[in-house]
Amino acid sequence: MKWLKKYWWYIVISFSSSFVGGIICITITNKNIGSLADWVSGIGSLLAIAFAYWQIHIQTKEYEEDKKEKTSREILANRPFFSLIEPICLKEGRDHVWLTDEDIVQKNYENIFKKHSNDRDYIYFDSNIYAFEFKNVSQAVATNVVLKVEYQNIESDVVLRRDYCNIRTCLAGNEQAIMMPHSIIDGSNKYFALHKKISLFFTTIDDRAYCQSWIEKNDKLGDLCLEQVDIIEVPKEDVPNEGTSNFIII
Repeated sequence: MKWLKKYWWYIVISFSSSFVGGIICITITNKNIGSLADWVSGIGSLLAIAFAYWQIHIQTKEYEEDKKEKTSREILANRPFFSLIEPICLKEGRDHVWLTDEDIVQKNYENIFKKHSNDRDYIYFDSNIYAFEFKNVSQAVATNVVLKVEYQNIESDVVLRRDYCNIRTCLAGNEQAIMMPHSIIDGSNKYFALHKKISLFFTTIDDRAYCQSWIEKNDKLGDLCLEQVDIIEVPKEDVPNEGTSNFIII
């Protein structure tokens, strides 16, 4: 019935015109056209009814638009937004990093750190290893945070491997999470040269799910850099369950 909502005003005008025309024809035929005051009163009543319906329509439309705008503002206010950097070091005794349970159990992380003799405050990652540091730059709370990394062939964009890191916790405004998927720790040289699509899934306090994504690409100088692609709402069932993770204190 969308067409009725769209064209109702034309229908009212057509009906009113037909009604008035019919009355005129009948009264002329019966030679009883009535007084001018009767005609003015009748037409005025019809116009008043039409105007009342028009006012109701306008007010209803404004109410629906205001309600929709309010809902949109509430949704945006509850949606977190993350920045992403790739740190090459962590502050000793302060930073904690999320690793997959497999890497923690097998202690794969023990050989990825090195300490510089002239810098006692920071521990550096070895070789080409780095982490993904996500910071919630909004005031909204993110829950059920899951990192997904797809390693793609540079020429064909074929996905060769997928990594997950599910931290199973909340990230409030200005909080951060440092994550290291399994492939970065184990076999980093094998996957280092591949392009990466980085996706961060999370849910919100109003029970919505989102995916914020980045791609790793070469800049004009040939260096790798991160470029944000988008942030979109996704069905809750699209949030991955793989990659159960825990954290260690550095």
